[in-house]
Amino acid sequence: MPLLPNASVKTKYDFTRSRFEWKRQFEVAPAANIVEEGSILTRLPGPAGNEVVQLGQSGALAVGERPCGLSLQSRITANTFADVRNYTVPAAPGPYTVQLPHANLLLVAPATAQAYLWDNTAAAAITVVAHIAVPAPGPGNVDIDPVTGLMTFDVAEAEHNITITYRWNLTAIERDLILRQSHVNRGAEDQFGLMTVGYGDCLVYTSMYEADQAYTVGAQLTLGNGGVFTLGGATNFGRVVSVPSPGDPYLGVEYISPV
Repeated sequence: MPLLPNASVKTKYDFTRSRFEWKRQFEVAPAANIVEEGSILTRLPGPAGNEVVQLGQSGALAVGERPCGLSLQSRITANTFADVRNYTVPAAPGPYTVQLPHANLLLVAPATAQAYLWDNTAAAAITVVAHIAVPAPGPGNVDIDPVTGLMTFDVAEAEHNITITYRWNLTAIERDLILRQSHVNRGAEDQFGLMTVGYGDCLVYTSMYEADQAYTVGAQLTLGNGGVFTLGGATNFGRVVSVPSPGDPYLGVEYISPV
């Protein structure tokens, strides 16, 4: 059910389908900045002889650091969100362009949008190339303007049906329309430097994943930069139980927090 009457049920993770074995408050590590709910946190020894948490990253963990679980803020906090869409590339003579409904996409490299495209017609992945002023992507490639969300395909993909998974930076208006806000009196973790973490044997449907990966059910997940799930990182954490799809942009993940 929503946090408040008439509020959106959407959050950074789908709490209607997610289950956490335990929920426990941890002290936040000094200088750690945990902005978005649903972020993957790691736990490590703190300066006062206690255990603290911070954002998980894709590199090697520090001595004594290990994955913990997901941040469960008492209010909705979000800067990004994920989306999955199906489109058909226009027929000849073009232009072979498709406009995404969102702009300001996340980047994986300079001018390269964080997105994964699958050509349903050709049964093959489409490579996202760095955006240039006059796109000429070539067969099997797509130029995505990360600022505007305009996709430009090659003539070879004319009339092909494609599926795109991507993440974008939310505007203030989008945060209100998509996620709404929880009660003004919530958010005590900001004041006390504490964070509730969902850990143990858990199942979560989350938007906190790198959108440029080809996720498959059963795939081993790893820690990604900024507290997100990804593939091929240095530290294993969780496996895929459900892949994002149009109408359901959440990645289903089952994880067990190491002791």
